Formats: sequence, structure tokens, C-alpha cells
Amino acid sequence: MGLKFDIAIVVMIVLTSLITMSVDLHDQNKKNKTISKEMIFYETTFTEVTSKGFVDRMITKKGWREGGKLVLTSLDYRNDTVKRLMADKGMTIGDMFYLDGNVSLYRYDGFRYFTEHAVYDKKSGIFEATSPFKAYMNGNMLEGESMRYNTYTKILYAMIVHGEIELKKEKSDKTNEVE
Repeated sequence: MGLKFDIAIVVMIVLTSLITMSVDLHDQNKKNKTISKEMIFYETTFTEVTSKGFVDRMITKKGWREGGKLVLTSLDYRNDTVKRLMADKGMTIGDMFYLDGNVSLYRYDGFRYFTEHAVYDKKSGIFEATSPFKAYMNGNMLEGESMRYNTYTKILYAMIVHGEIELKKEKSDKTNEVE
């Protein structure tokens, strides 16, 4: 009789173990939920400094962090080569800015660039307009399909350009006098 009781207990333990292992004990609601926004912020200023001093500053009306990227509205960015870089919407991933809506870039020497869509790499200083643009430089105006501007070297490359350029005649020290 003792042997039958031992076998019955072993069978019960095996059945209990099998049933327990086959039942999913996780909360089904947690599996279906996805975290879309990790952090939300309003009227925020981000300032980057190093031991050498100021690097850059970005001001935004509203934004959130989602999956390692910042999504921003009404952003205003500044550094030592860019007086102001503004856009209605933007997204940053690392050192890259993806900008949409009323994108404008102002340089310290007064040159201005306007477009609807652009990408800016703050590490290399490359501003790339991915839609038609307008550029105003010392009374000159350029329009084109796309452009690539290096804020460090101040070199602009553009595609399909139309413009108005004012040429100034240099004054010479010599006068053309008739003797």
C-alpha cells in the first residue's frame, strides 16, 4: 500500500509541474502596452558646454524623447558658426537635426537661408536643404532646388540655381586723367 501511495504522490507532483510550466503567468496587459514617450518637456533650453566653454544652445517650446531621439516643436538652435537655426518641427538623433516647416538659417555675417525641409549635422557643420530654398547674401538673392552649405568653411553648393547678383566695381587709386 505504501508503494501505491508513493507512486500517486510522484504522479501528482509531475502533473502539477507540467501544468505550472504550461500556464503563462505574465500579465497580458503589460505585453500589449508600448511606451511611446519616455519624457515630455515644455519651454526648455538645452545648453552644451565643455571645459573650454559654450558649445551650443537649443530652445524649444515643446518636445519629447522617444526611442533615443528628441522630437521638438518651435526649435531655435545656436552655436559659434550658426547665429540661429529655426524650424517649426524637428527631430534630433545624436548630432543630426531633421527639420521641417519654415526652416531658416542665419549666419553672423548677415547671410540668410530659407527652406521647408533640411538636415543639419552639428558635428560637421553641414546644413543641407532637401527642398527648394532661398538665400539672401549682401543684397544678392539665390533660389534653387536644393543646397548644401558648410557652416565652417562657408562654402555653398546648390542645384538648379536662379538668382540676382549685384556686382560692385572696385575703386582704383589711379585716376584716368587726360593730359
